[in-house]
Amino acid sequence: MQDRYHAVTKPPWSPSSASPQDIEALAAALNALDSPAIGALDDLSVDMVELAFNSLRPKGPTGFAR
Repeated sequence: MQDRYHAVTKPPWSPSSASPQDIEALAAALNALDSPAIGALDDLSVDMVELAFNSLRPKGPTGFAR
């Protein structure tokens, strides 16, 4: 099976504040999801994801990606 989500660790596709390890962990977690979560993720825009990450507390993105 081929992964749907890949880790891109350089701007502009990933925030400069995110570590490559966190981005790779997030990609692995997303690839482990099944339907209907996959369909919901496909409907998200880049702006929606950025807003969600910016809404997390400072330690939020690190804990979220684990």
